[in-house]
Amino acid sequence: SHSFDCMNCALDFSDPKPCHQCGKVPFASQAMIACDKVWHKLCFKCKDCGSLLSKGKENPHKGEPYCKKCYDTNFKLNKVTV
Repeated sequence: SHSFDCMNCALDFSDPKPCHQCGKVPFASQAMIACDKVWHKLCFKCKDCGSLLSKGKENPHKGEPYCKKCYDTNFKLNKVTV
């Protein structure tokens, strides 16, 4: 797993990183870093329902992005009031 400190480091064109979703290398204007991976902005979607996500609005789980609803449904423990 790679951790990127800045967009320029992640998008080093001497060693381009493909989009985690589609496998194609994005142009810098189309690229983003999230969940320690490179994505096209239009490929950054919830792993479960496929809704488009914005950087910072994802709920990561095991390196994959989820929307809040899918994350809560699939991974959040139900809290029981005693």
